[in-house]
Amino acid sequence: MRRTKQFRSLNFAIKLALFSFLLVASGLAAEKSNAPQLIELAKSNSPALRDAITATFEAKDLKEGTAWAGRGPEFFFAIDSSSQPSLQIDGAPGPKLRQLASSSLWYAPARVEPVGRLHSFHYLIDGKKFGGRLDLPAFSPLSYLQSGVPSGTLSAKITHTSKIYDGMKSDYWYYAAPGVDPRPRPRPLRTQRRAGAPVARG
Repeated sequence: MRRTKQFRSLNFAIKLALFSFLLVASGLAAEKSNAPQLIELAKSNSPALRDAITATFEAKDLKEGTAWAGRGPEFFFAIDSSSQPSLQIDGAPGPKLRQLASSSLWYAPARVEPVGRLHSFHYLIDGKKFGGRLDLPAFSPLSYLQSGVPSGTLSAKITHTSKIYDGMKSDYWYYAAPGVDPRPRPRPLRTQRRAGAPVARG
């Protein structure tokens, strides 16, 4: 009887450990990858590339042809298309897209220069322009965190809804330099009136 209980306890412990391992593994597989990581997976023909693409990009962005990742001049583009697409960068043909086996996912690493300015990209599918963006940013090295340099605080995304243009929304963030309190503080309203000037009544 005691051996049976010990066997059941051991069996339960093994199952629990296996479940925990699978849970951690699935969590790691679902982590988003940055552009250098995706490019490295693509260059090595890694079987993990498919999961990395689907974990990094929203399915909607892949379908609409707006998915991209970049760091400096190094970019990675991916699209979900049943027909073969061709990538266009700044109005010129980009690198040839490769298809993941047994899927409708296409991808291509690309170098986009110069840095420090906006670029554009789109796809051609069956001869028609599809997806893309006109505000593809290629950041310079100074746009990224530098070793040994103090970091400030970036606020959460703030959405402003226009009271003039119906339905128009703008997203923005504010940055507080190191040592600056990021909390907004009320500022006193100061007015100045010339001596002897009339004052409005009523």
